[in-house]
Amino acid sequence: MSTITAPISSRSRQQAEELFSCLPDDLSDTEIYLDLSTAVIATPSFADEAIRQVLLHRRARLLHVVHTPVQYRDTLIRAAKRLGCSDRLVVSVSEPKPEVACG
Repeated sequence: MSTITAPISSRSRQQAEELFSCLPDDLSDTEIYLDLSTAVIATPSFADEAIRQVLLHRRARLLHVVHTPVQYRDTLIRAAKRLGCSDRLVVSVSEPKPEVACG
């Protein structure tokens, strides 16, 4: 198991490619965790390439995306369906932080 933390601004395919470049080419017996807890911006291009890099190119058994903002969940699921690997994607949504009223 390996955990990769997404950058604060996760915008491009190139960023996703670079982020996962440290991983071995064959992850067939491995589960990878992508931590989105620090990502403020995450685009569909980043989601698509992250899934492509981990599940298609490196053939990981599972990709767990943790601390996923609610609004980004469907983006990940759509990308995995489009790429034909939705059965190997697990998305854990983080609840939005409660707003604090200042008096």
